[in-house]
Amino acid sequence: MVNAEFGGRATATKFILAGINSLKPLAGYHIAGELNKLLRPLQLMDSTSLAGQRSVCLSKSPGLPEGFSLNKKNSFDSLIRNPVGYTLSRESLVGAVTIPALLPGINFFVPPGRFAYYSFVVITGVVPDLHFAADTYHITTPLPPV
Repeated sequence: MVNAEFGGRATATKFILAGINSLKPLAGYHIAGELNKLLRPLQLMDSTSLAGQRSVCLSKSPGLPEGFSLNKKNSFDSLIRNPVGYTLSRESLVGAVTIPALLPGINFFVPPGRFAYYSFVVITGVVPDLHFAADTYHITTPLPPV
């Protein structure tokens, strides 16, 4: 039964990885395992399902992945020291990101090397909630059109 829950987290991880596919070359390590591990506490929050059949519902804790880094050597938080704000609307499928004014050496620290230009890429994606039924995990709510 525990293997089924691992499968649920692996399916959710697959959706996350599909959403950040264009950023995967920046990953400094195998992030699938870390994402799967990150989802475990979320799955444990499901107190209504039986052990081995707990749901994976990011909609119940959308801030859970905050702070997850693609690169352990140069994490995003070590480069930009001020909070980056965001807003998301599930209804309209609209998101916005607010990056503070960046001041080199104050709140913006460049990774080692000589870089004349920097760019920030923001990706949004849909990760559906997954629920256990008929011996496997399923999407119970249809995904919005893209």
